[in-house]
Amino acid sequence: MLGRKAGIVRSRLLTDLRKKTKQAERMLGNAASVSSSAKKKGREAEVLAKDSAKLAKALLREGKQEHRRAGRLSSQTRATFRQTSRQVLASQARRQEMEEAELMGAELNALEQQIWESRTSLEKDVQVLLELLARLESLDTHQAPAQALNETQWALERLRLQLSPPGALQGKLRLLQQESEQQELQIQSFENDLAEIRADKQNLEAILHSLPQSCATWQ
Repeated sequence: MLGRKAGIVRSRLLTDLRKKTKQAERMLGNAASVSSSAKKKGREAEVLAKDSAKLAKALLREGKQEHRRAGRLSSQTRATFRQTSRQVLASQARRQEMEEAELMGAELNALEQQIWESRTSLEKDVQVLLELLARLESLDTHQAPAQALNETQWALERLRLQLSPPGALQGKLRLLQQESEQQELQIQSFENDLAEIRADKQNLEAILHSLPQSCATWQ
């Protein structure tokens, strides 16, 4: 009798033990699955972070290159500004001598206005470039979000198009230089014409003074 009861108890214990063993196996399987999923997401996040860092560094390198190019353009622009400023001052100093050449004076005034408008437009574009370069330099290459990287990449492309020939800034600078050269040629032409007029006047006065008094009075 006791042996039979012991067998029943043993059978129940074995059955209970098998159930608990299966439960433990299921729990361990779920834990392993969760751990594997977490590791996979961690690897994906790590790859994404590395890609973002690489993109940010590449953008920063390109930004520095465009910064150097913008610096050279800025130096060239300042030199052109100085040249045009000298020519504007020269044309203003000679304006009172243009009574005998009103058409030339009107052309010079129109050219001065064109140079001023081109210069103002170019100054605005250079200011936009400086703001964009400041934004590129402040970019965090390790923690920049994808949206900021995309916006910066788009802005950098715009900067490259403006700086690279035949970009908008290059075109405006070329136009300003051409207008400056045209103004210089017109000023030289006016000075030559004025010198010829003065020479003719002096020759006429010399001829008049060389005539006999009666002829001079008649003239």
